[in-house]
Amino acid sequence: MFLTRRATAWPCGRLFSTMYGLQVHEIGDESKLVLNSGVSIPEISPLECLVENHYAGLNFHDTYTRTGLYPLKLPFVVGCEGGGVVKRVGRQVKHVKEGDRVVYLQEGENGSYAQFTNVKYTRLIPVPDDVDLDLATAAAVQGLTAHYLVNDSYDVQAGDWCLVHAAAGGTGQIIVQMAKNKGAIVIGTCSTAEKAKIAKIRGCDFVILTKSDELKDDDDVWPTLADKVKQIVTENTDGPILAANYGPFNLNDGVHCVFDGVGKLSVHASLESLRPRGTAVLFGNASGAPADINPLLLSRLGSLSLTRPKMHDFIRTREELLERGASVFQMLRSGDIELNIQEHVKFCEEGVIMATRLLQKRKTVGKVLFNIKQGLAAD
Repeated sequence: MFLTRRATAWPCGRLFSTMYGLQVHEIGDESKLVLNSGVSIPEISPLECLVENHYAGLNFHDTYTRTGLYPLKLPFVVGCEGGGVVKRVGRQVKHVKEGDRVVYLQEGENGSYAQFTNVKYTRLIPVPDDVDLDLATAAAVQGLTAHYLVNDSYDVQAGDWCLVHAAAGGTGQIIVQMAKNKGAIVIGTCSTAEKAKIAKIRGCDFVILTKSDELKDDDDVWPTLADKVKQIVTENTDGPILAANYGPFNLNDGVHCVFDGVGKLSVHASLESLRPRGTAVLFGNASGAPADINPLLLSRLGSLSLTRPKMHDFIRTREELLERGASVFQMLRSGDIELNIQEHVKFCEEGVIMATRLLQKRKTVGKVLFNIKQGLAAD
């Protein structure tokens, strides 16, 4: 589908001093993504490993760094997620050796859209022999994100009503499955009927379309979404639970929690969809960063809780990272979750830009991976 660029074949066992890397030299749109053949191969510190990347995952986080929402020092190599083979090991690294298959989560200027990445060994997750490397890479950011969202940001309980925005997206599909595995009742939102089918396959009990066939493409139904959510809940709950302190207020009028990776467009609909003492978990900005929220709004809507977590606060130790990684890989083995790898894209400037545009327009369904080793291999 995409063009590929030729890279010089490397002699066995030898590393050149430069490599191909997809860099950003100035903040802006996707046209600022430039494939550079002269990027220096990073030196590793005593606590780092050099990973030869086979795959890099496409994530909204990559657009946030490129646009400056999450600032990095220019120039930088894009990418927060990768999978490959360890080629060099720092002298103080423990429990990792050359040749290990690993996936990783990366912060900073040396991203995963490159032939090599230097990664702190505390951010490396070993890939079991019975899990394919592409599947493991696809599960790294989105799988671990879903894991901490449904277990820590809000600990989903059996019988909870959960609202999951972008339920057919890569992270959304996994959140839906993990919430269902914990016994939740899930309402998903999707922009198209095709995506709604995917959300239902992944386990959504109900799906609400955020685009209406009767409206133009640039009109949405977010302003009325909370009413639709509450109607679904009240029609499928065994009678109202009335609270004396609230008067004739139905405690079943809304969901227990919302997982919102859309951001600007959805945040107020998310809050208004909650029942009293409900929790909104905002974890992404697919439609842009939300405006500031007055805490008094949370009070007025029913003593709501609002949290805005980020991944690296939930994998602060290597032990926690490995525990979450092992849990996600076990779910993949057992079939408790399934991942949809939408496409393997050859690693080249044209391919990355095109895939990024599709992501930003919310045209992707599931995970997109860049085949770095294949895309840069000599014919």
